[in-house]
Amino acid sequence: MSGLKSGSFDTGQNAVGQKMEGVISPAVQPGKEFIFRTRDGKEVDRAASLSEFAGKIKTIPVESLDFHAEGKHFGPWIRDMKFNVLADSIDNLSSRGEKLRKDLINLFNMLF
Repeated sequence: MSGLKSGSFDTGQNAVGQKMEGVISPAVQPGKEFIFRTRDGKEVDRAASLSEFAGKIKTIPVESLDFHAEGKHFGPWIRDMKFNVLADSIDNLSSRGEKLRKDLINLFNMLF
């Protein structure tokens, strides 16, 4: 696809719906992992790359997904990897519970 760079999601010309074949999802630096937590701060799991994050949202407790979605915690971490359009799409999700999980999975399925 033109306009795409490995490990990035073009912020101006490409929609989330365009599948990014062969996307490279490098691991973040140690200490920069996304930490899935519960509302009381208990760590549930960690993701060190976007592809790992995409896999973990399938099994993370829905309460943790809701907590992070309500706090808009996903977007900044995803933006750090230059996937700005994806981050914006996730920030704009209003669903909660299992519907949120399904919506997140669908966004990542379009990407990978």
